[in-house]
Amino acid sequence: MAQILFSTHATADTGFGHAARCARIAGLVAARMPSLDIVVEGAFSDSARARLDAMPGFRLAAPGETAEVAIYDRMDDIQAPEVWDPAHLDDLRRRCRSVLFMANGRRDPEVPTDVTAIGYKPGGPPARPPRLLWGLEFAPVARDMVPARPMARKDDSALVALGGAQGTEGLLAVLEALSRIDAIRHVDLIDSPVNPVAAPLPGLRADQSQTVHRGVPSLTPYLASAAVVVASYGHLGYEAIACGAPLCLVGQKPFQADYADRLAELDLCVSAGLLAESGPDRLTEAISVTLSAGDRLGRAASAAVDGRGLDRIADVILRTLGRAAA
Repeated sequence: MAQILFSTHATADTGFGHAARCARIAGLVAARMPSLDIVVEGAFSDSARARLDAMPGFRLAAPGETAEVAIYDRMDDIQAPEVWDPAHLDDLRRRCRSVLFMANGRRDPEVPTDVTAIGYKPGGPPARPPRLLWGLEFAPVARDMVPARPMARKDDSALVALGGAQGTEGLLAVLEALSRIDAIRHVDLIDSPVNPVAAPLPGLRADQSQTVHRGVPSLTPYLASAAVVVASYGHLGYEAIACGAPLCLVGQKPFQADYADRLAELDLCVSAGLLAESGPDRLTEAISVTLSAGDRLGRAASAAVDGRGLDRIADVILRTLGRAAA
């Protein structure tokens, strides 16, 4: 029996974010208890599986493997993050002594009472520990993802990371908007492990350069030094917030635009709305506003997300493991 099991996935449809969060948490747990047997199971593309297999902290699970503690961290409906699979959760409850559920939406997932749910989205339900843990203190960021001291920002650079969305339509729209902003001279593009793009991409001015980054071990130096970060709503957005980055969120799905609006209400980012509806003028304006409000956004962001959310989740897992083993 494994001691900890992560149930997640990383495919062209789901993106790599949930699997990356599991890998981060597994690494934090393993650092504190190296002898633990930690496994991960789920549906993975070949590239995602290879990347996960190379990550320290856990191994790929055998079919039907059992565990002391399971963590359900999946996006069962890519258009509706609050949808989850009761049959899959019940399977984990049968195979594992304790189960933790990572809530992706803004509602109480109302999982069975023997399951602990953890969520962080602004506008969610009030916390009701020990069964429902909720708040930005559980945002998907770890201490090693935040620079120990502020880094100088490059006034002429932008970082673009749109996650696992398929195709290049969104990226091309963002590049067109950036081409209209005179101050931006260089663009760093973060490629997705599950939906790579052919580089270089068209759309920038002749005096602008771009670099496409693949398999970057840490995004922290890029997030902490870019003049502006343009991202779709996801875990990377919270990494940017924790780094105090001037963040412009573009929703590639309706729920992403909605969640971005909630963060904008807290002055943690600028929301450009739904990318398919924004148009080049609105997108350019949103990025320009983000640049001009960078200092204010950075102060609010650093104060709201302290970069210890994944550490706290690791604490919950280890406490649960202690109870399971008792």
